[in-house]
Amino acid sequence: MSKKGKIILAVLVFGFLLGSPLAAQEWTKSSLQNLYMDYLRIEGYTPSLTSNGDVLFKIAGENYVIEVSNDDLQYFSVYYGLNLRNVTYTDALYAANYASMRSKVAKLWIDTSDGLTVWVEVQILLNNPRDFSTHFSRIVSILRNAISNFESQI
Repeated sequence: MSKKGKIILAVLVFGFLLGSPLAAQEWTKSSLQNLYMDYLRIEGYTPSLTSNGDVLFKIAGENYVIEVSNDDLQYFSVYYGLNLRNVTYTDALYAANYASMRSKVAKLWIDTSDGLTVWVEVQILLNNPRDFSTHFSRIVSILRNAISNFESQI
């Protein structure tokens, strides 16, 4: 490639990086926490931080969590844990499989490290971390639907 071609390529790449939504702001864990918590407050929730820095909020008395990580700025995740009592692992597995099959975007998995917990999570990819607010109500709706699908089989 000629020297002129290399210069043009370098200018184009540099211009793209400056114009990229992800490069427009230096996102830290703290700035993501503030972004999520400010939005939740505006929407009427009372968010708080978990011990590992995720954002906890309640809907109808139930805890939901926004995972906060600045490792992958396009990744956005909201999850809910359902502690099960008097349910066998096999029954929980069947119900999680059913809910995963019947629910859009949600994924469910079973954790047996401390009793029996089913985690229900919605993970999406965003152009910009600020875009989460456009999808938030739908994400919560999807989570609640997946939980309902799971509970209908228990």
